[in-house]
Amino acid sequence: MRSARPGRRHPRADQAAHRTPDAVADGGPHTFSDESPDDEAADRSPDGSPDGGPDAFPDAGSDDDVADRVPDDVAHPVPDDVADRVPDDVTNPVPDDVANGGSHAFPDRGHVSASEGSVLRSGLASGERGASPEAVEVASIAPRSGPTRARPRRRDDVREVESRAGLALYAPAAERPVLLDPSAREVWERCDGSLGVFDIAETLGGDYACDEIRLAVDVTGTVAALQRLGLVEIPAGRRPVKLVMGVEDTVYFHWQLPILFESLLGQLPDGWEIVVVVCNDHARLSHRLLESFRRYGVRFHTGRSRPDSENMDFAGGGDRYVPINRVEALNVVARHVRDEDLVFLLDTDNFLFRELDLSIFPDGNALCANWIVGKDRFFEHVDGVEGVDLHKLLEAIGCSQAFAGGGVSVFLEGRTLRREKVVQDCFRFAQIVYLMGKVAGDCDVWVSEMPCFALALTANRIPYEVIDYAPFLIDKKEKIPPGTFYHYYVDIGDGHPDGAFFGSEWCKQRHYHDDLLEADLDRLRDTSATDHERYFFELAQRARLRLGKSGVSR
Repeated sequence: MRSARPGRRHPRADQAAHRTPDAVADGGPHTFSDESPDDEAADRSPDGSPDGGPDAFPDAGSDDDVADRVPDDVAHPVPDDVADRVPDDVTNPVPDDVANGGSHAFPDRGHVSASEGSVLRSGLASGERGASPEAVEVASIAPRSGPTRARPRRRDDVREVESRAGLALYAPAAERPVLLDPSAREVWERCDGSLGVFDIAETLGGDYACDEIRLAVDVTGTVAALQRLGLVEIPAGRRPVKLVMGVEDTVYFHWQLPILFESLLGQLPDGWEIVVVVCNDHARLSHRLLESFRRYGVRFHTGRSRPDSENMDFAGGGDRYVPINRVEALNVVARHVRDEDLVFLLDTDNFLFRELDLSIFPDGNALCANWIVGKDRFFEHVDGVEGVDLHKLLEAIGCSQAFAGGGVSVFLEGRTLRREKVVQDCFRFAQIVYLMGKVAGDCDVWVSEMPCFALALTANRIPYEVIDYAPFLIDKKEKIPPGTFYHYYVDIGDGHPDGAFFGSEWCKQRHYHDDLLEADLDRLRDTSATDHERYFFELAQRARLRLGKSGVSR
């Protein structure tokens, strides 16, 4: 388990100097229009300033000929007779006024004139069809698990029509059909509810002569596009989950986010979504961050940059406490959730190892077990430090509720998050614990935010469970099961004897200032010590390909 989050002991000036150089602007308010007019009043922060509003982008797996739905790395060029009829404001990936920092509601990339039709291309045609008669057939691949896995399936109400141009799909709510090219059709036909994206890629791998990285990019992108177009569904069987994170617009997050997004693409059930809160005081976003959101179809908001505007310890001054952005993310998202939603707050230095396991998600409020928060006295994990008794802290405010601990990975019901005092108390407890650590002296105050969620829930007498099982644990192991959210937080610079993976020296802070996606990923993948470390660098290769970035080659 982590003793501290790496990369946090950086003074304000040092952090400011490491802002990404491609930032569009250096400040000023920036509003992104909300899709729902009814939420307009809710999209204001308490001081009346805009909070950035959500902005939904198309999935990376859609296609240019569906009005630039899929980026170039997935789609073939749009046929002239289709491209000529697509409105300019739809085909422009990032409108100029947004790229230059102006306010803009991103157009619905699905908005082409009725009856025009659209073409969905998977990109698989770029590989050559295998000639071997022994190519793997779909029927030979049995489902690896039951309904707890994400299995895309064709919607029953979609009508298929054969045409000279290929297979046309008509969704009930769509104004025009979607035309599949031959390789996209093969993905479509494999969406039968028995196969996940890895199974689909496996079956196609025997049929197409293209490398596994390219194949994975095309299959996950195509499944995501089919889902977004309402042609396939991924049943959840559980309450909808929002995966939420708070970030800064810096290169450190520019490479972490696409790797996490890539690990989830084509696997999130209907109604689930990723939501990113950019804590930048509503400033304009960099092109790089906007492009990642656009390519992966990720919703985002902007929020306050509390580390820049507020000292945790005004007496000592000079602190820049970045972990408080996690609470700010909840603060912003609280205005955009329903009671029945489940919000999963996670750090960006996570990735899903292979297939999503729906059964690992709790049914309600829950915190993952954490040995630091679970100690008798908080901060006691540092040698020679007596620590702070969190139980007595609660007793001091008259709370007799039992304190169970837990933190880092946080699950909150929408109805809990919508209780404004709960989030406010998260802010308060983070600051209280921070100040108590300062008074006690020699404490690792960087971890002060960890127990704030458990303290706030307990103080407000809100029940929660502490979950203690492998998919959310962060111990380094030689082998981990598929479906694990692996947290690669460990850093040699924080005093750990080794790197982020078992038997490895690699750690994320080697790329604090440099983009990992531009590194020699082939070498990093080939020298990986474990399967999940290798998969991590494969995800990085896929993200680089999807974003059209260049990297070191041999």
